[in-house]
Amino acid sequence: YRYFLDQTKDLGICDHLEREGVTPYVIPIHCPESKNKVVVNALRKVGVLTGVYHFDKNRNMLSPNFISCVWVPCHSGISDDVFSDITEAVSKSFKKPKYVG
Repeated sequence: YRYFLDQTKDLGICDHLEREGVTPYVIPIHCPESKNKVVVNALRKVGVLTGVYHFDKNRNMLSPNFISCVWVPCHSGISDDVFSDITEAVSKSFKKPKYVG
């Protein structure tokens, strides 16, 4: 979890998440709306079954604030190599294409 947060910190997709005291099975990344489909497709290409889901940013049943997020799995059943592929797929989804001139 912290590895993913560190690798994607410049993207701002995990700014709504706690850095300490949690052990999630998925990381709900909050992408700009235009990137959701790009990230989902990139993750599916590396074998991740995911999609866009709603996540309560406030984590409060009395005052919820649901935002669209792409779920990135991060449980013990995923090897370090596969998780690196997942992290790289997400990061590459945000890189601007290089123009060849």
